[in-house]
Amino acid sequence: MKITRSRLKEIIKEELEAGMQEGTPGDYYDRKQRKSSDLFDKVNAKREEMKGLPMGSPERRKARKQLKDLEDLLDLARYTGD
Repeated sequence: MKITRSRLKEIIKEELEAGMQEGTPGDYYDRKQRKSSDLFDKVNAKREEMKGLPMGSPERRKARKQLKDLEDLLDLARYTGD
């Protein structure tokens, strides 16, 4: 398949725009920090909610599972692969 010069220019322009949307490494870490901060707030809110629930109740077990899921998401949000 032959690509015309104008089509090649369009492809390059699209790729450059896609790269600009991804941003710099600093933007990446900033997004990761904001996401982990939001999740940290949710984890703390869930812990506060659990304080008011009676031990052994179905509501507390459900809240504990939700807390565990939030903590797992927080671990993933903080992981940068470095």
